[in-house]
Amino acid sequence: MNRMAGGFTIVAGALVVLSAIAPWATSEGPFSQNGLARGDGWIVVGLGLALLGLGALAALGRPGRPVRSATFALAAVGLVLGIAENAKVDSAIAPLSPTVHLGIGIYLLATASLLALVAAWRGRLGNPRAATAR
Repeated sequence: MNRMAGGFTIVAGALVVLSAIAPWATSEGPFSQNGLARGDGWIVVGLGLALLGLGALAALGRPGRPVRSATFALAAVGLVLGIAENAKVDSAIAPLSPTVHLGIGIYLLATASLLALVAAWRGRLGNPRAATAR
């Protein structure tokens, strides 16, 4: 991965960590539940911290292929987790009340994971060392 992709991965990792503390379910009243309260948010925090570390390695110019592969895999896991949590929370809150809605945290998780996925995929295309290493 190149340094720019590493920077995007750092941003994506920070957003993934932020998504764990952002609301995953809200209502018109005082109810709001974040990912940490649901338990799966701790997995999301670990995922975000791992993406932060991989982004830092890429930004420092460490070897590209292992970092890019790990970033791609973790970002894919984050995207799948975001989609699965969307379905799980939606099916859990739908019978409760029409005033309960999905929160921004799940959308932020999926979007940040997609950002890291694109950064890992595009990171090889802009890496000048990858072109000369063939």
